[in-house]
Amino acid sequence: MQQETIVCGILEEIKKVCPIYDCTETHAGIIKLWGTHLFASQYRENPNMPVTMKDRSNIRYDKGLFITGKPGAGKTQIATSIASWSAANFPKHQMRCISAIALVAKCKAAGNLSPLDSYRYGNVCLSDVGSEHQLTNIYGTIYNIIQEFIKVRIDAQATLLYKSLLYIESNITIAEFIERYEDDMGRIASRFYALFNDVQFEFKKDTKDYRRNA
Repeated sequence: MQQETIVCGILEEIKKVCPIYDCTETHAGIIKLWGTHLFASQYRENPNMPVTMKDRSNIRYDKGLFITGKPGAGKTQIATSIASWSAANFPKHQMRCISAIALVAKCKAAGNLSPLDSYRYGNVCLSDVGSEHQLTNIYGTIYNIIQEFIKVRIDAQATLLYKSLLYIESNITIAEFIERYEDDMGRIASRFYALFNDVQFEFKKDTKDYRRNA
């Protein structure tokens, strides 16, 4: 599948929910990188598959993406649209998408952390990370649920021969992410670059705020 086909397919999904979507050069860069990365990831089992992308040699197929950028610029719309596009085009390796707020709410409703098991394996995007309440009280026990989720994924990665990928979309920086979710053993910081490629996009000041059209 050519990169142009990937970008066009994802843009079609985006415009289903946001017909006025203005695809800037930065948006197109995210879509091209993320869509190509996810599509290529389904071939990781092939020992001849190169671990780096041809057009950006610092991006590895065997790691997920940590995508940060300006709030309201459309990153979450891209994430949910890529999830829909991947489900339609390669369901076996599709990327599921859930927001940090929704994941916290699921755990609170369940009264435990069992909902995290649903996202232990497979390609998953956790969107809007940093927008949720950091600490959650469940029957008297205080949890940092997103921290617990990251630890679940770290443990799962250690047991898999072919790694499933975790994508994170956020408005916070890597330093803020590590500070917010680090555990007492320092595992988040030590494993961060084993899990993620760091992708930071710069949006122009006049980039449309898509939260106002939600």
